[in-house]
Amino acid sequence: DEGRRNFFATFHGQHAGSSVPQVAEKYRSFNETVRPRLIKVFANETSTSVGLPTIAYMETMAQAVFCLCPQGISSYTARLFEAFFAGCIPVILSNDYIPPTYGHSVPWQKLSIKWETSDLIGLRDYLRMLLADYKHVVKDMLRQVKRYSCWFDWFVMNRVVESRDRVCSPYAGVLKQLSAVKDGHTSNTETLPKFWWPV
Repeated sequence: DEGRRNFFATFHGQHAGSSVPQVAEKYRSFNETVRPRLIKVFANETSTSVGLPTIAYMETMAQAVFCLCPQGISSYTARLFEAFFAGCIPVILSNDYIPPTYGHSVPWQKLSIKWETSDLIGLRDYLRMLLADYKHVVKDMLRQVKRYSCWFDWFVMNRVVESRDRVCSPYAGVLKQLSAVKDGHTSNTETLPKFWWPV
């Protein structure tokens, strides 16, 4: 639960401010601005860990309540899936990214936040308010992250879990989603709002 987590929020990763010239140039060429702005907004916050890559990043994520998952040079972000292994609440900061629902098996709105990238100060204030005034919501979201992490564990073929689906793995999820598309059911874009937050 969040009581054993030392960090309020974390993000470490490459960006246009990298000390490696080739990396910095790559991010600048894509006009990627979310990561540098995110670091600027969260850098002086109490109990946060943000900046360039660090060797201990997975340990840091495992000690954070919120894992900030900004887009990189594409709308996709590996930080989102790393958050499930670390057990922190993913905060998706990529306006155009649509996460996989695996045929509606992953309730993204119950276990994550997706926020408009132009309002990072609002995000910081919202996360502080959520942690201060809605601890029960935060605890439930952390439980949901743990419960649904099996949908992102590519190292286990099929895991039987307590769920209506009985089998929980990304392999089963991909097959389930493809089957839904084949049968003419709605896609992710029709079932998820563009942005979401719990309260």
